Amino acid sequence: MFPVTQGSLNPEGKMQGGFLTAAFDNVFGPLSYLAARSPCVTLDIHTQYFRGLTIGETVTIVAEVIARGQSSVFMKAEAFNSSQKLVAVSSTNLLIVKEYGPAFGQ
Repeated sequence: MFPVTQGSLNPEGKMQGGFLTAAFDNVFGPLSYLAARSPCVTLDIHTQYFRGLTIGETVTIVAEVIARGQSSVFMKAEAFNSSQKLVAVSSTNLLIVKEYGPAFGQ
């Protein structure tokens, strides 16, 4: 769950789309690690917006792994506002990092 704060608002008083996409990415990252059992990097992320979010609301994101291959993971997610109305959907492809160095703590 992510709160809609003053710092995330656009001039219209709604949460900026980039902040909502970042919230999706913050959910996709840990889920990809669980699915791949290895660090992953985002190859692309696509978000479609349906309604705005105002200050004080909370965004709930529900994500799932759709497919996992040897080198990538595909996921999709839905975001809901405080009234449980669909706000946006997102999908992403992540590359599974099989060999990693100091940046990942190894």
